[in-house]
Amino acid sequence: MPASPLPLSAVGAVHSWPQIKGVTRVSTVGTDRLSIRSLGEGVDLYIAIFDIWLEPFRLWWGENRRIVVPILSYATILALALMLLVFAFRQFQRAKASNALGVRIPRRIRVRGARVPHEMGAFVLRYPRWRYAKKDGTRDRRRRENSVVKPWSVLEVGKWCFASRNVLILYDFVSRIRNAGIPVAACKEESHKIRQEHLARVRRQQAASIWEIHSRFAGAYREFEYYCADVFRAHGYSVEVTPASGDGGVDLRMERDGIRTIVECKCFRPNSKVGRPVIQKLVGANQVERAHHTMVVTTARFSDEAVEYARQVGTQLVDGTRLLGMHTRIWKTEPAPLVPESVTLTRDDLLARFPADLRS
Repeated sequence: MPASPLPLSAVGAVHSWPQIKGVTRVSTVGTDRLSIRSLGEGVDLYIAIFDIWLEPFRLWWGENRRIVVPILSYATILALALMLLVFAFRQFQRAKASNALGVRIPRRIRVRGARVPHEMGAFVLRYPRWRYAKKDGTRDRRRRENSVVKPWSVLEVGKWCFASRNVLILYDFVSRIRNAGIPVAACKEESHKIRQEHLARVRRQQAASIWEIHSRFAGAYREFEYYCADVFRAHGYSVEVTPASGDGGVDLRMERDGIRTIVECKCFRPNSKVGRPVIQKLVGANQVERAHHTMVVTTARFSDEAVEYARQVGTQLVDGTRLLGMHTRIWKTEPAPLVPESVTLTRDDLLARFPADLRS
């Protein structure tokens, strides 16, 4: 006799379901629901286990409460008193250093005694960086847990040591120390800028003809770029010299009256010619730069083909004759001697050493 079919309500009962401790799983056709009551019983079980684990501490607390409470109270009072004492000592040091130097000390600068007194002040600047950075120093976004590292910039003058994680604040404080008549030696960045200023003055003094300009910079294309930057700065441009590598075919980025210009500099022999490919390369680079104008500067001449192509694409050409004329109009007399103390770092000089995404 054939077996009679099971009713639909009993179909779920023949299935074997895994059992979860503290949870009852009930099966029906097309549904799978949890018993809330059993889940609550499981939570109560875990609470009971926690109470059992906590019971020895409760017994210990009941027996030793009269001893522990005063000890904790005294420890708290002692910690607060110690914190207050440290704060008062730091304020005393700050006031003493401020009176000794005659300069107000910003709150974001810490003060302590120097290990060795210094007759001539000295300081070191350190700049923020990403803990995980790309090759250009910007944030590596592949790392989720990434943060900015702010090292201490330190100034030691007299018997005092000053430190701040903000390099801009510390350098401003150095400037005020110097204005108060306290000698502070040049830092690494200032020494570099002094050398650059000195080289710029030498370049100006040693260029009486286009051949002298060429001989001065032959084989030193970076120095020629800096020289061209000096020439255009003297004509009212704001000029940035691009990095030595990865410049995208652009040597200078200039701006005046809101008009941006990119420049390619070529220090060739004055009797040679610059051809069309140099201009084509610069025009191609401007597809990325999106500057208003392009310009090629050289100590040589331009070929007829290059002149015609430049006319078609609107590229400005500065040959050796025109470059010498610009030089002569600017520096007719010898420049004044360079005074190292007159060379200081600007905010832009400091920000230039920050990662590009931390300069704002």
